[in-house]
Parts: sequence; C-alpha cells; structure tokens
Amino acid sequence: MLEIILIVYLVKRIGKTAEKKGHAKAKYQGLFVVLWIVFEFLGGFIGAMLSDGETFMAYLFALAGAGLSCLISFVIVNSLPSEYIKMAKELIEQGIEKETIFKTLESKGLFGNEIPDAYYDAYNIYLKNKKTAKD
Repeated sequence: MLEIILIVYLVKRIGKTAEKKGHAKAKYQGLFVVLWIVFEFLGGFIGAMLSDGETFMAYLFALAGAGLSCLISFVIVNSLPSEYIKMAKELIEQGIEKETIFKTLESKGLFGNEIPDAYYDAYNIYLKNKKTAKD
C-alpha cells in the first residue's frame, strides 16, 4: 500500500517537472510507471536467483530495482531541454523584438504560475514596460 502511495506521489512530481520545462507530462509519467514495474520485477527475479529463492532477498532486490527506476526517470526528466528557451531562441533568431517574444510566449500559456527561472526577471521587466506604456 505504501508503495502505491509513493508511486502516485512520484508520478505527480515527474509530471510537474516535465510540465515546468514545457513538455507533455503524460509521456514521462507513463515512462516512470513502466520503468518502475519492469525494474521491480527484474530486481525481484535477480534477487530470487542470487538467493536461491529466499523471499526477503528477492523483495530487497525488487525494491532496489524500483529505486533504480526512480533515479533513471528523474534523470531523464531533469535533463530535458526547456521548450521555453527553445521557443525564445527561435523567435530571437527570426529578429523579433523582446516584447513581442514575451507576448508570444504568454499567448501560448508558457507564463503561468510556474515561470521558469531564466525568464522570471525578463518577464517582470516586460510587465513593468507594459504598465509604463499604459500610463
């Protein structure tokens, strides 16, 4: 039961991390669950083979396999490139002004509750300029 609660918690964290970088969260959440199941069974099988069928050792190896799957999943998601940066670079290369870039990113919903750190300061400057232009 605790394992299921842990899986649900980690699936949500994987999703938030992928979403924060501008990627679809379902793909990486699914990858996490598949890796968890495969590595847990693989670890249990290896543990049973090495310990001549001793249940406790098989279970420990299964948990180690599940832990390894977590590590792999989080490394994959944390190493994803940020889609925000990619989109901004494309717009800069097209010679589009900074204000237009932020308007474009904002219109695509890329500035929400969790603004990537790289754009936080620039977005605040954009909002100040927008406010000053109204006055």
